[in-house]
Amino acid sequence: MCRVIDWRSTVETAYERGVRLHIELPPGAVLTGLARKVFQQGTALAFQAARLDSLVALSREEGRRSP
Repeated sequence: MCRVIDWRSTVETAYERGVRLHIELPPGAVLTGLARKVFQQGTALAFQAARLDSLVALSREEGRRSP
């Protein structure tokens, strides 16, 4: 990394703008844990070796739930 990022504020801003799906891809789930604290309604998931078609399907399903 070349600079510090305020991840919580970044996720809070995304949530305030209507984002309700957070997907973290490998190698871990640290950011997902932080996102879950902000996403009171919505989904925060960490995928380990997820297939692209699974991620696309999840994204579409979550889009149908949004107002």
